Amino acid sequence: MRQLSPDELDQLFRSNRNLKISMWTLLGVLVPALIGLSFVGINLAVTGATGAFIGGLLLIPQQSLLRRLGLSGPEARAILEAERERRSGAAQQPPEVRAARDRRFGHVYLVIGLACAVLLIVCMSYFFPKAGQTTVEGEPGDPWFGISFFVGFASLIAAPSFISAARQRYAQAKTYR
Repeated sequence: MRQLSPDELDQLFRSNRNLKISMWTLLGVLVPALIGLSFVGINLAVTGATGAFIGGLLLIPQQSLLRRLGLSGPEARAILEAERERRSGAAQQPPEVRAARDRRFGHVYLVIGLACAVLLIVCMSYFFPKAGQTTVEGEPGDPWFGISFFVGFASLIAAPSFISAARQRYAQAKTYR
């Protein structure tokens, strides 16, 4: 792993923090706006290509910094993770404490993943029975139908992701023994 100067490391941290702030701000504005528009009856087709385009725009500053520093994405993530551990003091903790910390994070991720799985089941039980029904043209649609689709889709992605993260944390905890 390449060693960065303190100034370069600070730039990498600031760029990563700005990327996260931009992403959460965009999601915090865009998702409620789309839900609000669906309540009013305005249907916008937001496709995967639109999301990929917006994500690409958000990544431009981060990618230019990585090119300037001569780092790849995995190298930058490894550097950021090592620096986070060093700053939080986790790197200096005894192995038993680090293992307990990782198990605790694994428990949290597992609970969130299971909650997302339950939410997925609830959304599916609402969405699929209504999916085959015809609607009268000109009448406003059921906004909960659209919401159940989007929340269910997000849960479909989030549940396995959190469960996988829990497995990774449990595996990491075993390496400290």
